[in-house]
Amino acid sequence: MVALYSSQRGAIAARMRAEIEISMQLKHEHLIKVADVFETKSHVYVIMECMEGGELFDYVIEKSSLKESEAVAIIKQITLALKFMHDKGIIHRDLKPENVMLRNAPNESGRKGRPFIKIIDFGMSKALSPGRNAQSCLGTPGYMAPEVLEHKDYTSSVDMYSLGVVSYILLAGYMPLQTAEGQWHSRVIFPAEEWAEVSDEAKDFINKLVVYDPTKRMSADQTLAHPWLKKVKTRRDSTLMSSKLLANPLSRKDLRTRRSSALMDMKDDMKSALEDDIQAVREMQEELIKRNSRFEEAAKAKGALDDDDDDNGDGDGDDDDRKSAKRSKKIYV
Repeated sequence: MVALYSSQRGAIAARMRAEIEISMQLKHEHLIKVADVFETKSHVYVIMECMEGGELFDYVIEKSSLKESEAVAIIKQITLALKFMHDKGIIHRDLKPENVMLRNAPNESGRKGRPFIKIIDFGMSKALSPGRNAQSCLGTPGYMAPEVLEHKDYTSSVDMYSLGVVSYILLAGYMPLQTAEGQWHSRVIFPAEEWAEVSDEAKDFINKLVVYDPTKRMSADQTLAHPWLKKVKTRRDSTLMSSKLLANPLSRKDLRTRRSSALMDMKDDMKSALEDDIQAVREMQEELIKRNSRFEEAAKAKGALDDDDDDNGDGDGDDDDRKSAKRSKKIYV
């Protein structure tokens, strides 16, 4: 799989190079592997491992009967990847089903026929220095933690909120603060029709991730220790409603619309960054022109004064002073 970037300057190029650098640092079985990077005068080529299974989003939609044990296996793999990132001080900031891919086609899945997944797309990821927080409002609507939307400082806990949203979608087929009919709620609810066969451990798992207060949200380590991810074999393995609900074109449209909205926001953000770069260059050019004009005026004024002195004196030094004025002009042009 090859990702192609245009070799540009400014904020967009810096973001692209930051993404590549982060990708090169992340060597984990559940994070997409960057094999090599080649750069020409016009483009940067990023060679990544091939992911033949497609997006997790499409896998859930096309799956006729998703089991809770499958959801557990998927979420555990995602959590292991997030733990690895967070231990390195890196936050993803755009975790969603579209950014989780299957290594193999669904009929060629890994252990016990379950999908082997990898997280992709580190375009919004950020490496945090020890003791530092992030501030930028980045992500996909619906998956973004409250502190991001409220423009507060935040940490890797924002990824755990997104993980809770992904978990809810896998189990129910719609967003956690929204019912199947499209109504919105201020807290996580579990309607009986879709959640009757889902385990209590799963509901508790989500309630400890989709939390307004980030200090009360589970970390990656705490998530891996949660009973829902630990006791897969001792629980009944019910068939989930998510596949049936996501088979509904309106449900797919809702989630896809969120994806398109996020892409448009990213496009607008990149356009804004480019415009800022252009404006900065223009302002620099204008300032240089102003400075050059001031120095030319100063040089002319000095030449005029020297001419007056020469008219009142014997004319000595006229050539030297003019040469000095010319030198002054050349220095600042």
